[in-house]
Amino acid sequence: MPGAPDWIGALSLRYRMPPPGDAGRRYTGEIATAERKLDQLIDRVAKPLLPFGVTADDLHALVHRRLMERWGLPHDKAA
Repeated sequence: MPGAPDWIGALSLRYRMPPPGDAGRRYTGEIATAERKLDQLIDRVAKPLLPFGVTADDLHALVHRRLMERWGLPHDKAA
């Protein structure tokens, strides 16, 4: 199977590292770029799902929850 794109690894830093202010500060730009890519992807995916009542906000919540589960942090830590 192909590996995950680099931006997904950067996105995971938000969930795996301490909050900015600690060592995570140096990755802030990479994380922001990855979050923009995720926003663009979710916006594209949400459009055809609108007739089913699925919004971009629904997808954002789903992806955020799944990433929290994947990296084992409580849901309120990386909000």
